[in-house]
Amino acid sequence: RFVEAPTPVREAESLVDYLTDLFARDETLKPSDVLVTTPDVATFAPVLEGVLTALPPERRLPFRMVGKPLSMENSAASALLQLLDLLSGLTTNPPALAYAATLSEKNSSAVAYSTVYPLAMFMRILSGQIVLLLFWSSVAG
Repeated sequence: RFVEAPTPVREAESLVDYLTDLFARDETLKPSDVLVTTPDVATFAPVLEGVLTALPPERRLPFRMVGKPLSMENSAASALLQLLDLLSGLTTNPPALAYAATLSEKNSSAVAYSTVYPLAMFMRILSGQIVLLLFWSSVAG
């Protein structure tokens, strides 16, 4: 059965209601017999987990989530990925730039960003080459 709703929370609630009804009608059906799939585990897993854990104890269903990205499973991995994003320049933030632009009538934040960005790109390329050079020299002896 496919379940669709206007929001992910409502979709998860509909799914839980449907599963609760199935378990009530068929006593031979166990939670381990059910597989729920989603095209976007990273988005839907926290929503479904929140809905399932918020249920009253008498309605609570046992569950196990698989396929979540490593950054959702392990906070150390998440911190490492954020650090690597920062070092590689992937954390450019257009919403923050847009907010900074609203603080001034002049376009100084965009000018500052466009001035710093080429330098950041140059440093990103240079730092990668330095890391490779150091690695190569340590391996070569």
